Amino acid sequence: MSNRVTLQFTKFVNVDEQGKPTREESFGYRVFDDYGQSYNNTFENMEEVAEKITKDTVLSVIQSHPEFEDLDSDTCSGVFLNDTYIERDCLDLNKVLDN
Repeated sequence: MSNRVTLQFTKFVNVDEQGKPTREESFGYRVFDDYGQSYNNTFENMEEVAEKITKDTVLSVIQSHPEFEDLDSDTCSGVFLNDTYIERDCLDLNKVLDN
């Protein structure tokens, strides 16, 4: 995988045809590249997202999605965490996310 993988913090809001919210908002992230996408909207607030997903855990979070489980040190030159690019040598490739 030589394309750029992005993990973007996201506030999710379901809307009706007029764009009016139909449910409470939820928080989480989207992860995507040129070939796949996934998301997680199970967080209670954005602070919880920011605590769980850091430069040290971002690669493990991305790899927890089946679409990206093959992402590793050989296929990953770096990832975007929100709008910040993190080079591979700055990623903790051995960090395991505790769920």
